Amino acid sequence: MLNCKNLSYNSIKNCFIYLSSLENKNLNLTENDVLEISQENKKFYFSPQFFDSAKSQESIFLNGLYAKKLGLGDNSKLNVDFIHHESPIASSVTLKPVTEDDWQILELNLESDQILPIWIDSDLCIYL
Repeated sequence: MLNCKNLSYNSIKNCFIYLSSLENKNLNLTENDVLEISQENKKFYFSPQFFDSAKSQESIFLNGLYAKKLGLGDNSKLNVDFIHHESPIASSVTLKPVTEDDWQILELNLESDQILPIWIDSDLCIYL
């Protein structure tokens, strides 16, 4: 277990969790490893990314909009553990819009057999 970390919001438009490069040197994590983040009775799983930061190793970073949707507050304390293996390959994905606006956006933009691009990171896109 990495221990308890403070969550800090960032503005990077993806759903990766960011750790300091110093933390990575101590743990020898790779981008194929999975981090389990827990708070009270909620658990979430993330792929880690690493960056050089002047901030302390006591923080992890996640996009603020995404974190709020998950119910994770800025500066909240999170338990962090890592699962040292590659994630399984997904054979199917089910999308469930969260809000009425999300439903409307999908309904107005969907056609039969349409391929949807989902940007995971600025350089990584998957198609549904």
